[in-house]
Amino acid sequence: MIIVRSVAAAALVAAIAFLSLTGCTAEMRSFVSSQVHAAFDPPLDAIPQPRIVSGGTTVAAKQSTYCWGNRGCADYAGGYAMAASAPAAVVHAGAIIAISFDAQPAPAHMDAAQYFESGAAAVLPLNGGRFQAPSKPGLYYYGISAYWSSGGDTSAVFAIRVV
Repeated sequence: MIIVRSVAAAALVAAIAFLSLTGCTAEMRSFVSSQVHAAFDPPLDAIPQPRIVSGGTTVAAKQSTYCWGNRGCADYAGGYAMAASAPAAVVHAGAIIAISFDAQPAPAHMDAAQYFESGAAAVLPLNGGRFQAPSKPGLYYYGISAYWSSGGDTSAVFAIRVV
């Protein structure tokens, strides 16, 4: 990757020098520069985001820790502290909450946890990417982690208000 970037930089410098010596306009130099960068600087890989749905309600998730492609790795404060800042979606008591990812291939494995204000966490069993909302009304906090066999992983947190 370092060699490719060095070649790209050399090509950019050569192209701009050539255009400057031949009297090209600033607009032309800017255009050539943008084209060289577009060709040699790959876009960052998109981190897969969970799709969380209960009935017709989409539950918003906040990105947490991940290791993904050319984005590398990032660690976030997880658990209750992060989930408590997520917007809570209203779901009905006992409703099914489905978690999936649009990314292909699908994750090889998913883990879920419920977070508590005390800092404790409980493993939440998933059945086909689904779990049942609590039957008691209240505010609940969760985390989901997904792992791909290709080596990437991502986590997200979310909150629900059971009514």
